[in-house]
Amino acid sequence: MTEHEPEGADRARTFDHEHYRVLMSLVQDGVVSRRQLEELGAAPHDIKRMVRRHELHRRLPGIFVEHNGPLTPRQQEWVAVLAHWP
Repeated sequence: MTEHEPEGADRARTFDHEHYRVLMSLVQDGVVSRRQLEELGAAPHDIKRMVRRHELHRRLPGIFVEHNGPLTPRQQEWVAVLAHWP
């Protein structure tokens, strides 16, 4: 809730594409977790659509990469970190 929303306002979160692009390109080398996507407002159907469109490729349960080729060493590190993050 923001200061401009009435208390109890029930509004659907929308997927924050800008923060997603920054996260993927500048911070995590194209690796993202399901939890991070959900924190950015992605609903389960959004994630399924991104996988179906080959925008994301599943590497481990709940861990996705932007491509389907071999992972760079840095991407492998991100996959490991995100897979074991609490």
